[in-house]
Amino acid sequence: MAKTIAGVPESITREAYLAMFDGLGIDIHQTKEIRFAADGIYASVFERDEHGNFRVDGDSLVLSTIFIPVKE
Repeated sequence: MAKTIAGVPESITREAYLAMFDGLGIDIHQTKEIRFAADGIYASVFERDEHGNFRVDGDSLVLSTIFIPVKE
């Protein structure tokens, strides 16, 4: 059970969730994780090769971190 904080919704709609990805310009199908921090947004995304295929290193998909800074 999550802690309830005033002003924070218990859930969001799938539409609002997908709109967040669209607003960031990030492909939801290529994303492993998004982290919101005081200095910006960090997204761990699976790399793709020049043919659009996921890049593989051994038994793992290759990840990159994208940083979107918050500007004043």
